[in-house]
Amino acid sequence: MRFVSATALPPAKGPLSGTDYAMVRDHTLYVAYSSADTLLEVDTGSGAVHSFATGLKGIHGVAFSRNPELAFASLGGAAEIAALTLRGTTIRPIPAGADPDGIVFDEKFGVVYAGNGRSDSATIVSIRDLEHPMTVPLGGSPEYPQVDETTGLIYQPLEDKNQVAVIDPGQQRVVAGFPVSPCEGPKGSAIDMERKVLFIGCSNRLLAVMDLASGRVVATVAIGRFVDFVGWDPGLHRVYTANSAGSMTVIGQSTQGAYEVLDTVQTRAGGHTLAVDPTTHRVYVICSRLRGAQILTYEPASTESLPLR
Repeated sequence: MRFVSATALPPAKGPLSGTDYAMVRDHTLYVAYSSADTLLEVDTGSGAVHSFATGLKGIHGVAFSRNPELAFASLGGAAEIAALTLRGTTIRPIPAGADPDGIVFDEKFGVVYAGNGRSDSATIVSIRDLEHPMTVPLGGSPEYPQVDETTGLIYQPLEDKNQVAVIDPGQQRVVAGFPVSPCEGPKGSAIDMERKVLFIGCSNRLLAVMDLASGRVVATVAIGRFVDFVGWDPGLHRVYTANSAGSMTVIGQSTQGAYEVLDTVQTRAGGHTLAVDPTTHRVYVICSRLRGAQILTYEPASTESLPLR
């Protein structure tokens, strides 16, 4: 990977410029700026940084629905999910559990899902009316989930249980639970819809690869310290882990089918989340720092332009 640029974020309210999840949509990088209660938008072409929405108390992440076109922000400091227009205007707050964290949109069921980090539960709300949110007990502390676009099932890592819970939004309950040993302390996840596997970042310096059909861990790869988030580039078949100790691990699959480390990139301490642009293949590492948060941009080197298959 090749370093491209560093973009400074605006000052936060306190000494720690805390950030959380990020995502790329339509040539725009969206960054949850938790300590500023702001959802930022960054033009991936010019690097210009603007506020998309403010007053989002303790924002953790954002998800977008297609029809209707809305944005949904998980507000850990307010125990709410905020429904926003694409102009950043809040339509309404939706009650959630304690500390709603990872948030995703499930198109098959037409719902927004957020895992509540401090109440061992999830909140599911239909985007058709944005009313009557349902609470699903999880039995453990949720980290960042993923949606199987084919089935609509949601795969939710439970950090304190070393499990992945499978949630059926149609039944509004957990329908399965898979142990992820030797993975300990599962954190962020990413999904490969082509091969039907879930990638899970583990606190014991492993990336676990879980087969969705069987729920079995079929491979592990060594990664850096203090992983928080996992990203996936479907075009290049690359997995990226953001390791808070100051590195990013780049993983691909060999022609023999084994997953292997392609590169270990030195980022900066506090670089705990990232976002992948599937069009340009650039990777944005979001760094929380004591004196100003940053976005570090990387792109694949020319020798990495073709996927390992």
